[in-house]
Amino acid sequence: MACEYLVNTIKQPCNYYIKTGYCSRPDRFKCEEYMSRFEFEISYSSMKLFERCPQAYYLSQIVGVESLTQSDPLKIGKYVDNVLAGKPEMDSIEEIEEGEEEKHIWLYKAMAIVEGIKHYELNTLLLQYEKQKEFTINQDGIPHLHGFLDFAGDDHFCELKVTGKPEIYKDRFMIEDQVATYFLSNQNYKYCIMFVVKSPELKPEKKEDIYRYYERCRKDVVGRPYFYFGENFNAREKIFGMRFYRNDFNLDNLIKKYQFVCDEIKMCIDRNYWMQRKSACLFPFLCGYKTICELDGKIPEKLYKHKIKKEGTNENNKTIN
Repeated sequence: MACEYLVNTIKQPCNYYIKTGYCSRPDRFKCEEYMSRFEFEISYSSMKLFERCPQAYYLSQIVGVESLTQSDPLKIGKYVDNVLAGKPEMDSIEEIEEGEEEKHIWLYKAMAIVEGIKHYELNTLLLQYEKQKEFTINQDGIPHLHGFLDFAGDDHFCELKVTGKPEIYKDRFMIEDQVATYFLSNQNYKYCIMFVVKSPELKPEKKEDIYRYYERCRKDVVGRPYFYFGENFNAREKIFGMRFYRNDFNLDNLIKKYQFVCDEIKMCIDRNYWMQRKSACLFPFLCGYKTICELDGKIPEKLYKHKIKKEGTNENNKTIN
């Protein structure tokens, strides 16, 4: 499918084209013409999103909208990530307005996790690492991959997962695509450590003071470290987590998977059709784009925001002409 805004010029394909494959039109994020012709950038998360639902990928990566609200599990994980990465805490109990406490149950859980980690000084494990290390892979025969490592060392990396289902992130098969992607980013990485933390499942009791609830969560995390930090937790050595090695994963097979998904995306662009996979609207969790699909593509501005576009500097970027 040729873009209706294409023009025959040497400098740029149209007046809306942003170098490196973006589109300046308010209703577009990425340039589909660029993506259809060249090797475009893809991440592990965007690949999994396309796997789940092509229409969701289209809304996220082509149209460029994202929900203004986040799920509680995502908020908890992001909060713990930010605190352990040394970023300033964006939320605190003191900032919660009276009557709004129940909307912030996730925050009390997240704070309890952080206090548990600090109590056993597990955060000292992370001081040696570069935090939120960005990587881009531009190699012949490999799709252009982009992503971030939670914690990166010289010969290994670490991923922090705060989840209600820790067994998922302890299963080599279930984490293969993500971890193998990160191994591709650096030939020197020999192993990775999965720091898996279970999120508290305690619920506020009837008429329980919210501060009392937080203290109950904190005491539970501190009092049951093996339950929350896993069987490899060691208080004396101040360590936890599971180790996986590079040879545990089939990197060549993952490259083929990325290539297949990129080809599927190009086909969707060519046919101007992004299938809705309705079986994935509610599983494994509510899709953030379900409302837009129910409204036949109309985007409620009160519920969604547009992603920020910026021109890249990658030397492999091409110009359409």
